[in-house]
Amino acid sequence: MHVHLRTTHARAAVPLLALVIALSACSGAQGGAAETGAGEIASIPTTAAPAEPAAPPETGSGDPTQAGPSADDLVATYGEPVRLRLDMTEAEEIEAQAGYDRCMTDRTGIPSGADSTGGSIEGGVGPASPEQAAADAAASEVCAPLAALPPWEHDPQNPDALNFVQAVVDCLHDRGVTYVEVVQDLGTIGVAFGGPSNDSRSISLGMELYDQCETSVVDAGSWQ
Repeated sequence: MHVHLRTTHARAAVPLLALVIALSACSGAQGGAAETGAGEIASIPTTAAPAEPAAPPETGSGDPTQAGPSADDLVATYGEPVRLRLDMTEAEEIEAQAGYDRCMTDRTGIPSGADSTGGSIEGGVGPASPEQAAADAAASEVCAPLAALPPWEHDPQNPDALNFVQAVVDCLHDRGVTYVEVVQDLGTIGVAFGGPSNDSRSISLGMELYDQCETSVVDAGSWQ
């Protein structure tokens, strides 16, 4: 199954809004809404995104003597977390994640072009040691308040987000993608292609048509 998410925790210098996470074959559907047919899209009230999203609370170990910097301290050093938009350019997406990436680099020594296991997108950096992997995980917990927020259309806090993504799924069904469903992971709502058997046609056709369907739903306003 391939999951297409508007993710907020990418370390690699690649378009955040186009990140595709490849998962191993699974025996059941991912958590989230089950796959549905291409039915009529319900009309729902418009919900505006909050103008200034608050930084998530810090998640620490619970031991005051081991507590990391507060969310306010992190924001003062690295800047407020940015809300991603569907129409962002690649450069804007990378810039939106800059504060989180700098925080991670400061705590791990891993540059923002490396993935979460220490591997480099361009090669040249070997797999992370267990110690480095643990340090990366700890740094990710500390830096989490700085991670860019998902587009409001994909944010689970938006009561209309599920309708938006379902409208995209309905569009994909209408255009011939058989196995596609709504999923929620990594703090965002996205879609999964291929079903439990990793249907290759659904994955390739779905990835080809996803941006077209998302743009179509935005332009039509059919989810609002």
